[in-house]
Formats: sequence, structure tokens, C-alpha cells
Amino acid sequence: DEPTQIDIEVQKAPLTITANDQSKHYGDVLVIDENEYVVEGLKFTDAVSSITLESIEALDTRASVLGSPYQIVPKDAQGTGLDNYNISYINGALTVIPAPLTITALDGTRLYGDLYETSLDQVTISGLKNDEQISSVALLCEGYPEKAGVAGSPYTINVSNAIGIDL
Repeated sequence: DEPTQIDIEVQKAPLTITANDQSKHYGDVLVIDENEYVVEGLKFTDAVSSITLESIEALDTRASVLGSPYQIVPKDAQGTGLDNYNISYINGALTVIPAPLTITALDGTRLYGDLYETSLDQVTISGLKNDEQISSVALLCEGYPEKAGVAGSPYTINVSNAIGIDL
């Protein structure tokens, strides 16, 4: 009797590469760190040395909070022994968070009996991005009406309802 020959087929093992989620403030550019990924399924001394992570919105200063999250796409894994794997890529998420915006009312004075007129010149604004502008704000203060007396002075000025151009 002759020994029976048995063939063994070696199939590729599954390998999953997942891009890590990241975030940025609206108006900023995020240079994605190419090391922001997780690898699952490597055997022995096989290794992933690098991958490419892409997100158009990471470099776009106008990527909006409302359109977020955007995809971070992993691809093109490089390394040793990777021919032994069926590689699956899982996208990460890029979340755009609101940029900090500060509107501060400036101190003012008026004479008793005079009405206090408000305007944008009575605030400082910091944090606007992409040439955006504030077109109006509401300034409220118990010291604005003509009847507000000296006895309650100084009054607190409250800023609210910012309306902008391209905000």
C-alpha cells in the first residue's frame, strides 16, 4: 500500500485595521497622525509598520460642525508578512467641535436721564474663523433706560443673541 497524499491549503488570516476617531475645532486644520490606528489579528512577528489615513475635512477649515462626523479612511497598509492576510479597513470618525467664541461687553457710561444707545462698537469679539463676522448682538442692561438711577450703578451688561455672517 502506498501512503495517501494529503494536501493542505493555507488560507489568508483575517486582519483588521481600524482608524482611531479624532476631533478638531471648527476653523482649524488637523494634520492626522499616521500612527492613529489599531491592528487586530497579526500572527507571530508579522507587523504593520505604516498605513495611510485620509480625511479631506481634516485639512478643510470650513468643515462644519453640522456635517460632522466625517470619515477618516485607512488604507495602504505596509509591513512584514502582510501577504498572509485578508486586510479589512474600518473607518474612523472625525468630529468637528464648535470653536470657542468670546463676545465681551465693554464698560460704558451715560448721564442720568439720557438713553444709552448700543452698538457693536461696545463689544470685543475673539475667536471668529474664516473671515466670518458678527453682524449684531443683543446688549441688555438695567442701566440703559433713562430712568435707571445712580444708586444701582454700576449695572451688569449681558451679551446674547449673536447673529453673524457665515456663522
